[in-house]
Amino acid sequence: MLLAEGNSHGAFLVRNSETQKGEMALSVLDHGRVKHYKLRKHENGHYFVSVTKSFETLKELVEWYSVQADGLCVRLGEPCKKLETPTTPGMSYNTVDTWEIERSSIKLGRKLGAGQFGEVYEGLWNDTTAVAVKTLKPGTMDAGDFLREAQFMKSLRHAKLIQLYAVCTKEEPIFIITELMRHGSLLEYLQMDKGNNLGLADQIEMAAQVASGMAYLEQQNYIHRDLAARNVLVGDNNICKVADFGLARVFMKENENVYEAREGGKFPVKWTAPEAIRDNLFSIKSDVWSFGFCSMRL
Repeated sequence: MLLAEGNSHGAFLVRNSETQKGEMALSVLDHGRVKHYKLRKHENGHYFVSVTKSFETLKELVEWYSVQADGLCVRLGEPCKKLETPTTPGMSYNTVDTWEIERSSIKLGRKLGAGQFGEVYEGLWNDTTAVAVKTLKPGTMDAGDFLREAQFMKSLRHAKLIQLYAVCTKEEPIFIITELMRHGSLLEYLQMDKGNNLGLADQIEMAAQVASGMAYLEQQNYIHRDLAARNVLVGDNNICKVADFGLARVFMKENENVYEAREGGKFPVKWTAPEAIRDNLFSIKSDVWSFGFCSMRL
């Protein structure tokens, strides 16, 4: 959140600790990097970052470090700005149920990339909204099958997942319209100067963002099946989001956290867990394997 557009040097966030239940932490933005401090409590209930100075309330603690850094990396500035999560139905009044929009409302711009199933372009919807447009190769996917899958996909909303906006399926190629991440895939980003010179803290932060998105998928009983650096997209300030749920499937078998791929189905061998390759069965654990390979690329 602190790395999102709109937060400046010194922006901060008081939050619950992600690693220690019941504990709190202070996160601070310092020249494009987020640094974290434990917020401890004395037996008398006073809060402190350093044992040399304690405060009765968190408000007093924030006010103190807003005046002087006093051991922090930087003096506290503005609170972290709240991210507005994009809402899919908001693109068009007639996409609430089907997400189908007129193909003529989309203008394709520069080509961003290409893959096994199609190409991705920067686009403009209704001459107002910058979007990414994935065009599927003719014959890649049946429109009816895709729309049924989209009914599941529209329930997935998380800050670290690419938001699906709309689709065009009445003729080929099928268009999938999503939010735009201007730096492209993580695979490509790591080959650029900026991505090739990431510090350890940045690498950990980016991996954590991917993990956050994948943890949400697990909570929703979804298996991605195709997690790889090419399917993680990068925005400004190293914001990472998991993308491309074309191979994702919800597992519906009661008491079985497993998805059985159809015979002849395609999947990426390099990123796929050995048991998935051997038995053609995918689970949350096989996604964890793929996440490990994705982290190695960082």
